Amino acid sequence: MIVIGSMGSFSVFKTKPMGAYGPVIVVSRRDYEKTQGHAAFKDGVLEDIKLGRLFLQRGYRVENYLGGSLIKFRMYPQGLAQLFQGFSKNMALGASSLGPMFFLVFIWMVGLYSGMVNLFSFPYSLYYFLFAIQIYKVSKKTGDYTILDALLYFLHYLFFLLVFFVSLYKVIFLKSVEWKGRKIRV
Repeated sequence: MIVIGSMGSFSVFKTKPMGAYGPVIVVSRRDYEKTQGHAAFKDGVLEDIKLGRLFLQRGYRVENYLGGSLIKFRMYPQGLAQLFQGFSKNMALGASSLGPMFFLVFIWMVGLYSGMVNLFSFPYSLYYFLFAIQIYKVSKKTGDYTILDALLYFLHYLFFLLVFFVSLYKVIFLKSVEWKGRKIRV
């Protein structure tokens, strides 16, 4: 949800997207070849976002849509270890590429945290419940999530923080990330 919201395409404010997002990108072959497609980013990460930005720079229109019930996929079919590796590969680099949207995402995440701080006292319990409702409504647009996922968002949030800090460590100190057996310099 954070990535989707950060792209600017799914905002209540109609803004130009910051790039393309996702595993399903539809583009004409002519335009793809004219821009060199993924070949321009073969040794990097965030290639979907970079491809969208390249198209925007070349004057092509970029639109991002959520697949709803039309498209279903399992992003990391090999489980939690693959998910952790995939997210830690992209997260810090993705956050650094958000520009001004980073501030809005940061404020939203502080709100999420405020609901968790003292869950069993008012008004924090109300914050938690309101965020859970918001998360449920948004997550239904992004996948097969349940109300239980939304109510237990603090677990997802804690996992997110762990992955984010591991990603920061890899990017800042190791200057490389791993993906599918390859080390990629960043």
